[in-house]
Amino acid sequence: MTVIEDIFLKKQFEMLGDYGSLNNYAILVFDSMANSGMPDEAKELFKPRSELAVLPDVAVFTIVIRCYAYAGKTKAALRVYHHMLASGVAPASVTYSILITALAKDSPSDVTFVGYAKKYFLEMLDKGMKPHSASYTTVFDAIACRESVEKAREFLEQIQAKGFVPESKNFQFEETHLAEAMKGMKMYDDLVNNTTDKNVQKVFRTWRTKPGCLYKNSLKMYKALIEDGSADQAMELYKRVVEMGIQPMVVVHTSVIEAYLKFGKTKGALGAY
Repeated sequence: MTVIEDIFLKKQFEMLGDYGSLNNYAILVFDSMANSGMPDEAKELFKPRSELAVLPDVAVFTIVIRCYAYAGKTKAALRVYHHMLASGVAPASVTYSILITALAKDSPSDVTFVGYAKKYFLEMLDKGMKPHSASYTTVFDAIACRESVEKAREFLEQIQAKGFVPESKNFQFEETHLAEAMKGMKMYDDLVNNTTDKNVQKVFRTWRTKPGCLYKNSLKMYKALIEDGSADQAMELYKRVVEMGIQPMVVVHTSVIEAYLKFGKTKGALGAY
């Protein structure tokens, strides 16, 4: 994995060999951000420093941070960020977003990254910046997988006190469901990290990135319950999905067993059972 990351990183920096190449790469990053629902952040980051259309320092630093982050070199990205601050360059909102997402996603390799991700998320709010919903979802996912319910509750209280209201529809934050919802998020994380079979792992990753796939499985279960004369039980499960924003554990476990059986992994299915 490290070799692949290093090759990717090398190719990334080859695209930044001179100012013309850097400028062309900046255009690619601008388009990527604009197409990802962040057109305002893109305009903010790449606002020319003068009438000469020179890239601002924050844009150059952010591009380098992005290169390291996308190559899985989170510690290097963090070092560049600290160097940027030491150089007197203030981060833009997208600088924070890229770094926060990288720290949260790479938290399995270093649990201290969760603390950094939370710190920079709160800094954004203190500066009047509005974090992207995807950044929030990624941070909370890392908290759910690496920290306690108390830590999660503390973080929610902190961001709410600063006026942040989550936009994500994938997770509801009512106090009564917090612990169970976090348990579900951690289970997804464990499924991906503890499974060695590539085919099954691909299915589990799909559930994380495309919740609709698991939702289709749940519909099959509801239909089967109704056909079996258990309409009340089906309705109860569905209500929990609406209230919590995630699938009940029984749906996830059943889907896990089916995934293993689909690829002929009987031992894995028994273990999940």
